[in-house]
Formats: sequence, C-alpha cells, structure tokens
Amino acid sequence: MDVFQAIVERRSCRNFKKASIPREDLVRIVDAARLAPSGANAQKWTFVVTTDSDTVERIRSALPHGKKYYPTFEDGEFENVSAIISLVFPANYRYYREDGGAAMENIYLAARALGYGTCWVQGQLQAPMGTLVRILAIPDDHVLFAMAMLGVPKAWPKEPPKKHLQEVLRWERFDAF
Repeated sequence: MDVFQAIVERRSCRNFKKASIPREDLVRIVDAARLAPSGANAQKWTFVVTTDSDTVERIRSALPHGKKYYPTFEDGEFENVSAIISLVFPANYRYYREDGGAAMENIYLAARALGYGTCWVQGQLQAPMGTLVRILAIPDDHVLFAMAMLGVPKAWPKEPPKKHLQEVLRWERFDAF
C-alpha cells in the first residue's frame, strides 16, 4: 500500500474479529517503528509485543473503556484484540514523547498497510498504570509510553471529520493566509 493511501485510510479501530496476526507481520510492524527518527538517533525504545490471549485480556480488562469512561465509544471495545505493542522508554530519557510519537505513527501506518486495524492507548495517562507495568514486567526505571491494540477490524470505521487544509496551513508566518 502506498504511504499516502495508508495515511488517508488509517482509522482508530476498537472492535476486532477473532483472528490472529502472523508473527512475521508483527515483526514487520515493529521494524517499521524501529526505523522512526529519534532524538540524536538515541533509539532508547523497547517494544513489547503481547499475543498471549490471557495476557491480552488482562491488559484489556485493566483499561478504562466503554461508555462509562468514554460516552462516544462502544461498549465491548477492544474485544478480540490479536496483539498489543507496548512502547517503553527509560524514565530519564528526555525525548521519549517525540520519539514515541514517531514510532507509534509508524506502527499505525505499517499495520494499516498490512490490513490491520489499530488503536492508540496512552500508557502514561491510564489510571491502572501500576497494573499495566506489573503485567508487562516493566522495570521501575522505565515508563510505558503507549500501547497499540492490533487486530483485524470487524468493519473499518468511517472517516472522521477533519479540518480542511486551508484551515490549518500557513505560509511563512502564523498570521499569513
């Protein structure tokens, strides 16, 4: 799939079919993340891929989800997740937000190009952070930046409304139209 097509067609998917993702595809997705830019090329990331169904369910169950927490989301979301890719950084690494954002975007684009749906779960902002860290055996001197839920979508979500390019594009100066 062309990268621009993957960008246009990428969606946040929360409902998946019961299906597995071949290990080779997961390796390709993580390899795409590994190739993302990082501050001073430090590459301080570690990617934890979880495919064991019991562990995936423990993580899913620990997350706040459904209408109780997010009124616009569907109940039963993240059911049948095939894999979770967790992105972990040393806690003292200064550029983990920038590096993490680039790596996560590569995960989403690579997954879409291979036909998989994804949803970003912000690791640091989750109430059950301690539970997630314990499940994933993340050392105390590291932080869970984010997780990508992956699977084969039950249906591809419709394109969400986006601002028109002319609403967000400026040339030379912020106040120039």
